[in-house]
Amino acid sequence: MKKALVMILSLTIVGAVIAQEQAVKVSGYVNTGLKMVNDGKSDDTGILLYGDDDGSNGVTAKITVEYTGTNVGAKVSGKWNSEPKYEFDVDSDGKDETFNNVSLDTAYGWVSPFEGLKAFAGTSYAGYFDGVDDDSNDYFDSKSVSVTYANSGFVVGAGVNPVQDTTNTNYIIGAAYKMDKLFDVRFSAITAKTEFDKYSISGSLLAVDKLTLTAGFLTEGLATDADKWMDLTVAYQVMDPLKVQVIAYDYLDKEYFTVTPSLSYKLNDNVTLSGQVKYQSEGKDKVANYESIFPKAKVSYTLDKATVNASVEYDTEMEKTTALIDFVYSF
Repeated sequence: MKKALVMILSLTIVGAVIAQEQAVKVSGYVNTGLKMVNDGKSDDTGILLYGDDDGSNGVTAKITVEYTGTNVGAKVSGKWNSEPKYEFDVDSDGKDETFNNVSLDTAYGWVSPFEGLKAFAGTSYAGYFDGVDDDSNDYFDSKSVSVTYANSGFVVGAGVNPVQDTTNTNYIIGAAYKMDKLFDVRFSAITAKTEFDKYSISGSLLAVDKLTLTAGFLTEGLATDADKWMDLTVAYQVMDPLKVQVIAYDYLDKEYFTVTPSLSYKLNDNVTLSGQVKYQSEGKDKVANYESIFPKAKVSYTLDKATVNASVEYDTEMEKTTALIDFVYSF
């Protein structure tokens, strides 16, 4: 409930400025859909309300209010989901407690004392170090107080990430460099207290027209048990309507990999057809990471600010079919 009140208060304060400031931008989206899963081995079928774009059950709505001035700015995002959220025994009475369905998704402010330097405080930040690869992890993006400096395509940043109390403070660092029409590289990392814990390195080649080439290497849990993986994306726009692509992942510690070739064809300004065949090898955990092939077909229809995606995917090993209709409306 406190989160909901903070969000509503923040939106009210920022919203009051809208009539006076042209630099205020309001945006958002609504996402929901229907997901059907059929287990061919047991012949069980389940249907649920599910928004694939947000990755959440039920209906999700989000509104963002952002102010960008010359030397100061702020961003607040509020999120509502129709599915209640629970936490076990919050009041030590032996019962589950239901949280409010409204939450504060993002809230940060920044100030720039001079060109290139920005100081941030809040639950998120502007995303300079977000990975350019398919996984796109950004460990700098956290509840923090941080400072970034940008100059001629080069950005560096550092900050502190308080967790519950000052004895558990983590530290964050980031670096990025982009040279137009050549390349874009990014790095972000976070500690667990004073131990190096997670980091992400990614890069994108920009020098070849119509070619997408990105790669990333990520590590999590260095302070405990490390989990490392890397990904690669190669795509080429053969002609205006036709695009071919291959995405590959290698999960080094889990000892399995995936390769997903795909193609998409744009029939017109509104309709795009796509298909892919994902191969997954067997990993160290043979139950979670089993060998299988996943063919998938998808149709996307876009009209103005609304998009409808319909897809069907089949798991050949588990004999499971997943059909999905996803609706997204953005404003």
